[in-house]
Amino acid sequence: MTDRKLLELSARHKQMARLLVGGHSQSEIGRLLEMHKSTVSRYVHDPLIVQEMKRLQEMADVNAVACVPGIPEKIREAAQKGIEILKEILSDTRDTPEIQRLKLNAALEVLSRAGYGPVKQVKIDQSSVFTHFTPEDIDDLKRRAVEEGLAPVSALNAHLVVDAEVIETGETHSEDAKGNSENPEKV
Repeated sequence: MTDRKLLELSARHKQMARLLVGGHSQSEIGRLLEMHKSTVSRYVHDPLIVQEMKRLQEMADVNAVACVPGIPEKIREAAQKGIEILKEILSDTRDTPEIQRLKLNAALEVLSRAGYGPVKQVKIDQSSVFTHFTPEDIDDLKRRAVEEGLAPVSALNAHLVVDAEVIETGETHSEDAKGNSENPEKV
């Protein structure tokens, strides 16, 4: 059996996602939509159906909070009380290790809530860090910069960038720490 993935969601697929989020079992959905339950099971694990279910669940969560009277106000009040408690903890004058640890956690929480939390993960796309340009690429970049007004040439800045260095590929020599050359390698 092949592992086919949906390319787009049909109305029937969206209905299936709604029923799943609504709490229906796969057997019930198969009966309601007149599908075999193995077909329903296969679709349930498709990335597009999973994504649609997440979207529907997030909408339901937002609507549940927004539609219940008084919930947003209670959340804002509780947040204000939480800030006051964190301030009290930070201003506590006791100097025990437990209080110091509590102060540290409170300070980190305040900073995190204010947007100054620790960096979670940094990804650097290597292609954005280093790239090779041909002489034609360099000429094209310079031409476009001048055309778009990003690098207007005038008497004041004409001397700043005259040309870029072009490094041709060819033979290279490997050297050890003492400067001894080995056989040339072709790049």
